[in-house]
Amino acid sequence: MTGEGGTKEYTLFDYTKFIKPEEFISLDGGIPTASFFPRTYASQLWLYKTGASAAFIHIAETDGFYTLTVRYTLVNDAPDKGVLFGEFGEEAVDFAACTAEYYTVNDTQAQNYKVVRARLWLKRGENRIGVRIRGKAGGGLLIDALSVSRGELSGLREPVYDVYSFGAVGDNINDDSKPIQKAIDRCAVTGGSVLLRDGVFRASGLRLKSGVTLYVDKTAMICGQDTHEKYAHILPEKVTLQLPTYSRGCYALIYADGAEDFAITGGGVISANGECEAFRSGAEQERPVVVWCSGCRDFRITNVDIRDSGAWSVILYESERGIVDSVNIETPNHFNRDGIDPNDSSHIYITNSAIISGDDGICPKSCSGVGVSDIHVRSCAISSSANAIKLGTDSYARFVDCSFEDIVITHSMYSGISVGISDGADVYNLRFSNIRLSRCTCAISVLAGGGIRARRPGGYPKKQGCVRDIRFERIHAANLTSTFASHVDGSIVDGEVHRAERITFSDCIFECRGGYNGDIPASPREYGGQYPDYNWCDPQLPAYGMYVRYGDSVKLENCEFKSILPDSRPAVIFEDCKDSGQV
Repeated sequence: MTGEGGTKEYTLFDYTKFIKPEEFISLDGGIPTASFFPRTYASQLWLYKTGASAAFIHIAETDGFYTLTVRYTLVNDAPDKGVLFGEFGEEAVDFAACTAEYYTVNDTQAQNYKVVRARLWLKRGENRIGVRIRGKAGGGLLIDALSVSRGELSGLREPVYDVYSFGAVGDNINDDSKPIQKAIDRCAVTGGSVLLRDGVFRASGLRLKSGVTLYVDKTAMICGQDTHEKYAHILPEKVTLQLPTYSRGCYALIYADGAEDFAITGGGVISANGECEAFRSGAEQERPVVVWCSGCRDFRITNVDIRDSGAWSVILYESERGIVDSVNIETPNHFNRDGIDPNDSSHIYITNSAIISGDDGICPKSCSGVGVSDIHVRSCAISSSANAIKLGTDSYARFVDCSFEDIVITHSMYSGISVGISDGADVYNLRFSNIRLSRCTCAISVLAGGGIRARRPGGYPKKQGCVRDIRFERIHAANLTSTFASHVDGSIVDGEVHRAERITFSDCIFECRGGYNGDIPASPREYGGQYPDYNWCDPQLPAYGMYVRYGDSVKLENCEFKSILPDSRPAVIFEDCKDSGQV
């Protein structure tokens, strides 16, 4: 990954320091507690009155700018003036309620999260960083994750090209696409930053280029156009598109094709205007995405709010060495509005972000022969009207060496975690760790579909693939909304059993809804190529907690299953499994 200080190959998460709430000191009305809204860590910081404050010590390796990211939720009559960061200095950063009230969950343990950011200058060595509530009295703020990332993720790079110098107006009326593109093209010659500030810039089809930082200041917003005619149709040249939805290209507010060492950052808002009448319905590929990166390398999308996509919000297609950090994504109100889709990409790090999506939240796909590898997600909060985390939908090549940890899932209409492999991908070395799920229909769904559906790139052979070596560690599922159990299932392929292998659940708690009081259902139907969501085996499973079929070395280690309502089914069933069971 190329940074402002020179060339640097990032290792896993080494660009950010995660702070646990119990590390806070100098408390004044701020309580690290496990008794209120417990989330990914053992406790969180509760600031419950005006003037409540806390601080922690951060050791900076060098002088420079750093980005402080706070993941939070507001409680009751919440503060409206923000907080102070950095020795309780002058810089104020506003906390705001989620704009997507549609997905607020009305129980005592599930609310939507957002992230808020501040860019701080820290001196080398010890720095005391403070968080303090300002504004109206009453209410409170729950902080359950906080991190400090190196400033190179979100800073301006010199020289700076102000879009007003290229004729932009920023009045939310005039089309500023051409002036902004002129600034990008000029910046691509020298490297540096294109600055948008103090205005709302109407635009479409902005093409980012190598060496350019698109800096959308916190005083600025890029807003997409409201008709198809104002968008140029994009067909990237650097990759062979195999994804059925976008196989003929698409429309995008911002796109990069084969670009390297670029960034989108600044603290502002980027909206594709997907809520306008023209983009509420119709074919998915006819509605604009917010950011589409195809065949890109060494890029950063950080410190911005992404809203109202017309389709998938952020698409990373056959791209590698990318960081998505400190981002709010809110595209809640319609289907086909995924959060982040790393498709056939590798070495992607997604951290410190909050996603409210009208479809899958984070959804790696394999749509070509390249496959997905080395995708790492940490310290994110997700609310989804489909699956919060989903590997699959398209699943041809591979999903390997990926991790998902320290994640809050506050709502999911389908699965909290889904590994739905139906097209023959090779899947191994996946880890899901320290994840809390609330208000999901199904907690976890794993399918080894043996390539039965066989959706694959043109000219590629059919294959069965494998699903093996997956670990689920410290998963806590509560407030489940359905009697549908978590399940791991293999398939029958040409008369032979195709098994899920070496799947381990350790130290997991499943607080199931229960409430089924009929006869124990028969074994569900065999997988036959259905769309690989959790409910392909409807209508009901014979266990209330976990059903495993065609598993080889599927282990439940120190796992607890509770049924809130009486249920006539057993907690766990293993059917036609080898070397599997509860430990």
